[in-house]
Amino acid sequence: MSKITGYFAAEKYIGRRFLLLVSGGVLVLIPAALAFGNGLISPRALGLVMMGYIGCVAITVFVILRHARARFQA
Repeated sequence: MSKITGYFAAEKYIGRRFLLLVSGGVLVLIPAALAFGNGLISPRALGLVMMGYIGCVAITVFVILRHARARFQA
């Protein structure tokens, strides 16, 4: 595989996984924000949801980049 082909394959791999990650975040954070706006959860609970999401995103980004590096190493 040439360098350019490998680059575009890696970019496509990473891009799709990050798109899935962002879409999942929307599905988690929007309902939490709406529940907070309607008074169903406290500010502390909203903060915990956001901190949990940030932790999951950090771990997921690390795993995605590690797998992409192993898969597309030149």
